[in-house]
Amino acid sequence: MPESVHEKLREMLDIHPMGCPPSPEIIEILKILFTKDEARVALGLGFRPFTVDEIAARAGVESETAGLHLESLADKGMVFARQKNDVWVSISMHGETTQRQNSISKRPNLY
Repeated sequence: MPESVHEKLREMLDIHPMGCPPSPEIIEILKILFTKDEARVALGLGFRPFTVDEIAARAGVESETAGLHLESLADKGMVFARQKNDVWVSISMHGETTQRQNSISKRPNLY
């Protein structure tokens, strides 16, 4: 079975010291947080700043497409965007509670 984009994202997140262990529940959470297209663009992020063009190249998508999905992820609080030089930083949870996060917290069997 081909590896899903959400599994690839989980593997990328697992490189971080906080880790992201393999489990069906983690994949379900990532599917709630990231559409397939957003996950594909998120694969172009790293744990240091990159420009939209660099992220697009790393993700294998057009810059305009990457920018739109990064905007969506920033609106959801999943990435932090620095205004200086159009640099997008990394995947990180934002401090505010959203409806999407509430959806996850109501599923205690996931974690």
